[in-house]
Amino acid sequence: MEHGLKNSVDKIPLPQNGIIAYVKSGAFKEHLGKINKTIQGLSNTHFQAPDEFKLTWAKSEQLDEVYFNSIGRLYSKHPRQKTSDISLHHFWIHVS
Repeated sequence: MEHGLKNSVDKIPLPQNGIIAYVKSGAFKEHLGKINKTIQGLSNTHFQAPDEFKLTWAKSEQLDEVYFNSIGRLYSKHPRQKTSDISLHHFWIHVS
């Protein structure tokens, strides 16, 4: 089974997807900064030239904070060359 696709035959991604992350330690803002710094670096070096996984990276893939409360909600947009862009809704949950 493949996730995030309209159907498994055409392999067309859904335009809206979600992801849940479990945070064991540290503040949401700390993780957001580290993730966005990594994406910034990848977009600088792999915007047009793919990385070792044949992926390209865009600055728009950085996460935008929607809110941080008892859970964190974030948003990112991921351009695709052969299909429409994908919007990804991120939900971060503290666990101990």
